[in-house]
Amino acid sequence: MSPLRQTAFKLLEAAPEEKLYAIIQLITSEESSSTRVKENIDLSKYSGRGGDMFGSVEAVENYIKDLRSDGK
Repeated sequence: MSPLRQTAFKLLEAAPEEKLYAIIQLITSEESSSTRVKENIDLSKYSGRGGDMFGSVEAVENYIKDLRSDGK
């Protein structure tokens, strides 16, 4: 088990009983928000923006892919 997960478990065990419901809601909302990102997004409304940079839907997709790969 990773140190981060161990710390999370310790914090959860130390949390007062009346706060557990709020913690569960927070974790559940985080999980559901990460799945919402996978929804289809209409990129055509962004094409034509930024001059030549977003001249097509493919240009927008490539720009997003480049942004995502910068941190990796």
